Amino acid sequence: MKKSSIFIGLLACTFLCACGGQEQAQESTATQETTIQKTSEKATEATTEKKTTQPTTKAEAIPAYMGKVTQQYDSANKQHIFFWQFQDKNKNVIKSKASINLTIKNENEEVFNKTFEVDEKSYSTWSSKLTSSADVLGSITVNDSDIAEGSATKGVATLTATTSLGGFDPVTINVFDLPQKGVNINLPALPAYSNYYGFRGDLYTTMMVTDISYEYDCSLKIKFTAQMTYNSEGEGARDYGIVGYKITDENGIVVDSGTAYFDKLSVGESQIKEIYVRDAKPGDNLTLTIIDAE
Repeated sequence: MKKSSIFIGLLACTFLCACGGQEQAQESTATQETTIQKTSEKATEATTEKKTTQPTTKAEAIPAYMGKVTQQYDSANKQHIFFWQFQDKNKNVIKSKASINLTIKNENEEVFNKTFEVDEKSYSTWSSKLTSSADVLGSITVNDSDIAEGSATKGVATLTATTSLGGFDPVTINVFDLPQKGVNINLPALPAYSNYYGFRGDLYTTMMVTDISYEYDCSLKIKFTAQMTYNSEGEGARDYGIVGYKITDENGIVVDSGTAYFDKLSVGESQIKEIYVRDAKPGDNLTLTIIDAE
């Protein structure tokens, strides 16, 4: 009876120990899985943190100096090109974003004012024919048609640059080939006649003006086309042709008057002669009258 009880007790103990060990093994496995999962989450967090702390863009170079401000005129395309150069604090040439305000004055009258937003695409390598050197320069282009006509072909341009750190002092340069106001002349009805009388009042010659043209380039040039229609000495005689003229301004003030002298002509012959009006100014609105010659 005792031996049986002991055997049954041992058997029960063995079963309980086996069950207890299996539960400890299951708890150990669960703990291990939890540890792996946490370790994996930490690794993921570390990876994510590493990616987000890496720089995504390169720091933009900031201009410290501005120079080489110049202008040239492209006569073929009727454009004005303005240049400049930026350098960083170490005097390295850089292509920086900026706002460039450009104003142009012609005889103290503002004829252009615009602000340009420039970026890296606004820079190129330009060569100078005078120095045979090449520089990286920023440039902006202005068409003649965008500039108001002024009183002269020479003026001054002012470039003011502003970057993310602030603005530079304005830079002023001379500019040439600016659009200039022309001169307008109200022409007489044609044909127009000009008689030339002698000191006794006798009619010597008559000239018939058949065409008048003019152009302004620093001074006013007028072209007369005229034909001799009368000569007191006879149709076959040759004599100087004389055409009188008068030019007045909008207020009726005489700007110029005089005579255009033609070479010796016979009746029926024509010729072209030019005169120059020195006192005409850009923007003048004048009236031309054909008068008798003195």
